Amino acid sequence: MIRVSIITLFLFFSCKQKTKFPETILPVDKMEKVLLDMLRAEEFYNQKQADSATMDSFSRTNLYMAVFALHKTNKEAFRRSITFYESHPDLLKTVLDSMHSEANKKPSPKTEMPLKIKRALKK
Repeated sequence: MIRVSIITLFLFFSCKQKTKFPETILPVDKMEKVLLDMLRAEEFYNQKQADSATMDSFSRTNLYMAVFALHKTNKEAFRRSITFYESHPDLLKTVLDSMHSEANKKPSPKTEMPLKIKRALKK
């Protein structure tokens, strides 16, 4: 009986695969926050696209740069991270699932830009 327990434990721990994160990749929790804010910025941009007077003051690129500044990252780090997560579907699923649950907690923004992105744009 003890042998069966030891073998079971050995198999359980040996089958568990851990993915090593390179230092240049955004961790799961940070990636989830960056992606969620980028989606919110994109949604805001699309809602305001019809209003040309508002569109003169910012662009999609400025919104993305504001999101990157807010999360203390940059475009290159984001691209490396998204490529890494695409090659590890299990981790990408974790990120997307946590984004989904986080988005369901808060009411979706109407036509108002998220306050934290507004602040980052002003910097």
